[in-house]
Amino acid sequence: MASHTIKGGQARLIPTLPDSCREQKTTSVLLAAMRSVLELRQVLLKSIDVRVGKTSTLDARTEIEFVENNKVVKKTLEEDRPDGLLILKTGKREWRALIEAKVGNKAVEEEQLVRYLSLAKEHNIDAVISITNQLCAIPSHHPVKVPKRATQKVDLFHWSWSFIKTQCHLLIENNDIDDVDQVFILSEVMRYFESDKSGITSFDQMNEERSELVNAIKSGASLNKTSDAVNNTVVAWQQEQKDLCLILSNQTGANVG
Repeated sequence: MASHTIKGGQARLIPTLPDSCREQKTTSVLLAAMRSVLELRQVLLKSIDVRVGKTSTLDARTEIEFVENNKVVKKTLEEDRPDGLLILKTGKREWRALIEAKVGNKAVEEEQLVRYLSLAKEHNIDAVISITNQLCAIPSHHPVKVPKRATQKVDLFHWSWSFIKTQCHLLIENNDIDDVDQVFILSEVMRYFESDKSGITSFDQMNEERSELVNAIKSGASLNKTSDAVNNTVVAWQQEQKDLCLILSNQTGANVG
């Protein structure tokens, strides 16, 4: 019988990767912060309906490899190596999630998500979480459509970096963290997230088709609701709405829908 294990390095709060590995560095900082700060892992995992008790432990790993009979599975090398793995243990129960993160203008593609969902199913992993600068209304409303069959036994969620930053900000501003050392850790994490080195950006412009679509509406032209122009504009508007909600959350100190 084949023996399956999962390997990966410990997520580091101060990764020693070169500047060219911006994506891996930012992901490592986030996962290490979740492992270090109880309230952060509680609020982020609560957003996907995963409860974190005070006695629960979270392990966070990066650069994941799947090993079968002591050999790295070839399909997980290079282009198919998930960025991270979360392992939450509560008593005898264990919940696991693969992490795939992008920074800058990079986005997760449908094909890659389907492959990771398949890997998760094969290795009895509960969920796949993507993290990019693309916004979504709630984590269960993924910005990338995948076939329904791909998520039959594995949950798929999405966090935007802006959402994560807002949750960090609210925890600090509302004094929701009990341990002063953890307040310091999260403050330093926020300092990194807000720097250019992190690759984290906010939604700053609508899609290219918007102007043409607005002109068509003004001229009374009929629209095809399944066209790329309509779909892309609706998605962009939803992202703009979510961005405004996150901005208001930061300014008011409370989560704004």
